[in-house]
This record gives sequence, C-alpha cells and structure tokens, in this order.
Amino acid sequence: MNKFQKNLAKFFRNPKSLRYPEIHKILIGFGHEHKRISDSHNIYQNTTLPADLSIPVHGNDCKDIYKKEAAKIIKKITSSK
Repeated sequence: MNKFQKNLAKFFRNPKSLRYPEIHKILIGFGHEHKRISDSHNIYQNTTLPADLSIPVHGNDCKDIYKKEAAKIIKKITSSK
C-alpha cells in the first residue's frame, strides 16, 4: 500500500484527519484540475461533475465541512467507476 492509498483510506475513515496538502493530492489523483486560486479559495474542476469545488485554505488547512464535501465528491466518483 503506497502513501496515496494510505492517505485515501485515512480520508474515507475520518476526513478531518488530513490537512489541505494531502486533500489536494487526493483530488488531483481522482482527476480534478486545480483551476485557479481566488484570494484564499482554491477552485477544482472535474469534467465528470457538473459543479466546481471551492476550498478556502488558511494556514495550510481548511475547515472540516470542506473536507467532508471533498470526501463526498470522491466517494461519488469512486462509486460511478
């Protein structure tokens, strides 16, 4: 099991446990494109999803609600494969 898979398993068990850099790597690994940064908001786009994902980052971390939202999106992508 490589580091990406370990972080992914940890992310699904408890999304709050990871910091933003690990979440960023997971999103990129699942086909999200880091479109732009608008102030503190990092915006990700995935061609298979209708809406963009916006994650505000402060101090190299984000609030738990955005981590849970990212986890829901990743679960949706993995269930459709």
